[in-house]
Amino acid sequence: MDYIVKELPITFDIEFTVDFGHALPLCILNSREQFKNWLLQNYMMPVIFYTDIDQFDCLVIDAMQYGFLSKVPPSLMRFSFVGDDIMSNVRDIIGLVKGRIAEGWYCILFLDCYYIQGTVDYQKNHYAHEVLLYGYNDKEQTIRTVIFDNALKPISVPYCDIGLSYREAFRCIKDRSGWDEYMMLLYKPTDEHRKEYPYDIYSVLDKLKYYLDAKMAESDYYSEYLYLKCGKEKCYPGIQMNKAVLEMVRELKDRFMELGAKPEKYDLFRQYHPMHTYSEFHRGLFRRIQYLGSCGGDRLMDPHMADKYNDIVLLCERMRLCYIKINVMKNGKNDKGIIVNLDKMVKYAEEIYNKEPDILYKLIHY
Repeated sequence: MDYIVKELPITFDIEFTVDFGHALPLCILNSREQFKNWLLQNYMMPVIFYTDIDQFDCLVIDAMQYGFLSKVPPSLMRFSFVGDDIMSNVRDIIGLVKGRIAEGWYCILFLDCYYIQGTVDYQKNHYAHEVLLYGYNDKEQTIRTVIFDNALKPISVPYCDIGLSYREAFRCIKDRSGWDEYMMLLYKPTDEHRKEYPYDIYSVLDKLKYYLDAKMAESDYYSEYLYLKCGKEKCYPGIQMNKAVLEMVRELKDRFMELGAKPEKYDLFRQYHPMHTYSEFHRGLFRRIQYLGSCGGDRLMDPHMADKYNDIVLLCERMRLCYIKINVMKNGKNDKGIIVNLDKMVKYAEEIYNKEPDILYKLIHY
């Protein structure tokens, strides 16, 4: 008997790794060399909204995203969304997934991760979470799946577990604030882009200026649903996000000190994802500056300042590592170590806030 094995190309060599909205599309796009130029002239406009320690997030506006914040360039991807009202009538989810994958479609499907071994919720919490399905093996009776377990990783999930976790997901998908309308998301790279996507150095320079000017278009404020989360005065677009991070780490330290011996002070440190995305963004921007120089932009900018920007990347990474150390230290209630690392985070945030504008200004006003 001939068993069918099908696996679509993916990669984990991606720049944004903790925000699924960015990460899963990148696993697809980065697996194709012809999309490299598109990727390296986007992902350049971040925004942080900050209303409180528990209301702090870092988004990238010009990124490909899926779901109700969907931004999918039709020249790169074909896509389709199917809600739970239709999906609830599907009796053979394995057959549906295999059929789509066989036709070149990547499937993002909500599953109850209580039944998916390898996820953080396995046998602990009933939680409907999206996973990327990109292959199948009839001999092993498994689906190739991308999950998050402190990092993105590929696993093979038995057909029976996919079926069970799919059926049970309907019980908790309604708690996901509108995600029930996107129970299954399908993506297929377009055939038209077999040639390399064009690269425009002037467009990238304009985006660098836009980032430095820290302006956010009215349309972005609404398309990102930021108006539901905070007023414009609490949105920090472009390079102004450094101000938000500096305010946040200062407030973290002040609140930690004010709470004294109260155990709830250890609950302050729950914003790992935004800190991680903040660091990843700067690393990605440095890569785009380097690529701009290699594509002819070196004649339009100061190459010394381009190299100097790596100092900002290192400061962001040091700050991220301090935050990780704090989350380890809080388990042992190591207050002294936490305060030392908070002091370091404030110092690094001040350096980033003061140095990055000058480096970028000199870079693009060469």
